[in-house]
Amino acid sequence: IGDRAVAAAVAARRGVVGDGWGLRIEHAEVLDDVLIDEIAAAGIVLSVQPNFIRNWGGEDGLYAQRLGRDRWLMTNPLRSLASAGVAYAFGSDGMPPGPLFGIGGAVRHPVPGQSIAPAAALERYTGCGGAIPAQDVQVIHQHHAKQEEQLQEVQFVLQEIKGCTAPAVSQHNHNDKIKNQ
Repeated sequence: IGDRAVAAAVAARRGVVGDGWGLRIEHAEVLDDVLIDEIAAAGIVLSVQPNFIRNWGGEDGLYAQRLGRDRWLMTNPLRSLASAGVAYAFGSDGMPPGPLFGIGGAVRHPVPGQSIAPAAALERYTGCGGAIPAQDVQVIHQHHAKQEEQLQEVQFVLQEIKGCTAPAVSQHNHNDKIKNQ
């Protein structure tokens, strides 16, 4: 979770020579710009939990209280990760279960300049642009395909966030329609 733990993992990755050996860091939360650049250069994939942003973010939130303002501003730097080309995926960590709460955290990030677009947040949960192993993506897609009601709720959230009306989403074409909005 913390930057020292992530830095230790990045340093360990530097010591491994050869292609084909990947590393994914779970719960990567406190990251400064230097560490983000090192992660990008090493090709390390991150798993990030944007629901923590909603649970603990904000100037009066748990992050700020426990870490102080300067370190709170380094938590879950979603836009900085994307700008640096870091591959990362979202997970909920079961608190609360499901992606909708996390999408809200990613879209309404309290740290200035760190929020991402609703469609980008949804993609981090579903497709992740290759950020997670293919077998994990398949499990995620199967889970969401079985939950048409939840997909409709995602569409409703996107409409609310964007303040517009969008076409209904079906389980077969939800990624294409959301990407095109």
